[in-house]
Amino acid sequence: MPFESSRLEVESNRPAPIKRLQGFFVFLNQFVEVRRLEIIEKFEHHLIENGIAPKTIESYVGDVKGFAEYLTGMGVDNSADLKRFYIASYKSHLMENKYAVATINKKINSLQAFNLFLIERKLATERVVSLRKDRIKVAAGSEGEVEVFSEQEVNQLMFFVQDRSKVILRNHLIVWLLLYTGVRVSELCGIQLSDLDYLTNTLRITVFVKIVVAN
Repeated sequence: MPFESSRLEVESNRPAPIKRLQGFFVFLNQFVEVRRLEIIEKFEHHLIENGIAPKTIESYVGDVKGFAEYLTGMGVDNSADLKRFYIASYKSHLMENKYAVATINKKINSLQAFNLFLIERKLATERVVSLRKDRIKVAAGSEGEVEVFSEQEVNQLMFFVQDRSKVILRNHLIVWLLLYTGVRVSELCGIQLSDLDYLTNTLRITVFVKIVVAN
């Protein structure tokens, strides 16, 4: 029965339904991965267009990729579909895995920038990341949360101080020192010209320590 033999051979070569389904899911996962990378790539280009520093861009993109990988592990395919629950869950995940407070706060900053990007591009409508709510308190004994500038606010400030019609060079230097050296206001006010070493390009900061003697 050559006809029957040929028919059976064709049927045996057809992929089983389960294999077809597996192939579909492989394709779907690949499509989702490509879509996720495209969104993160657009976010990176957005940061470049806005003049963000290269190191900051590298940090933001790395943090967003880490967040996207976390969502994928939790079964969420679309990392652009931000929800408040995802942010809170990710923060808890970082805390449970003993990430440093500074690292967690940095990642929260990155996710806020990503959230704002999605809103600007009409890919999201809701602000689900709040620095006030999500950043971890770092000041011991503080009843309120420590207020810090976001990266966007820092950039706005730096653009503002470039305008010599509004900000003199002295005040421009003050802003730079406060932002990038960690110097306190009292220490800044105590800086003298003699504290500058032009040969080694260093600045000596005098630290004032208050000593309380208990009776």
